[in-house]
Amino acid sequence: LRKTIRFLRAYAIDVRTAKNDLLNSASAPEFPDSEWSNVLRGRAIDLDRVFSGQYSLGRDEKRVEKLGSVEISHKSMVPSKSVGNSGDWTIAWQRAVEAMSYAFPHRRPELEAYGRHILGMFGALSPTLQQRVIDYDRAVRRRVAAKRDIMLTDIDHYADLKTQFIDSGGANVLGEETKVNKSSGSTSGAATRLGGSRRQEDPCRRWNNNACPSQASKCRYRHICLSC
Repeated sequence: LRKTIRFLRAYAIDVRTAKNDLLNSASAPEFPDSEWSNVLRGRAIDLDRVFSGQYSLGRDEKRVEKLGSVEISHKSMVPSKSVGNSGDWTIAWQRAVEAMSYAFPHRRPELEAYGRHILGMFGALSPTLQQRVIDYDRAVRRRVAAKRDIMLTDIDHYADLKTQFIDSGGANVLGEETKVNKSSGSTSGAATRLGGSRRQEDPCRRWNNNACPSQASKCRYRHICLSC
């Protein structure tokens, strides 16, 4: 931790110059330009941007918008790809480890150990629940980045996040399940309403007895001969 703080203080004197020095080094790993600043400031890295950078043809994803005859180019606020499973996470994390280890060489054992921890979480859960691990990882890295007295390997210091994002009784887990149940209920209710008003294929008995008050287009049953 002391080494990390010393590095952060040194980089903070002039982050821009420190970043240029790192990027101009022959051994600098390939990494999204926008995320190097997060590395040097000790902030949590956006793995979605790192993952997007794996498939980008340029240095950073950019968007071009037209305002009349003027074109405005700016960095995209939303990554073109996002981490969605353990494979995506592994690709992004390996690149992040190389970048962070380049700026903070002493942190490699910590970063690799944390990677094994997250992969263990992926392996312990059903593939359908991998988003929980992705959310958990994001929350852990944000907490560690916000503090200067814990490391990614200090699992006991963020055990509450495991409960919140992974365990079945966690606040975030229950919140997502509630949303899904409400969505399913709305869909089911809509289907029931549609089913209730759906036109039946059976002949209309009242029409056959010349007693149906509804027009053919509005009657729930077909105006056809019952005995034909």
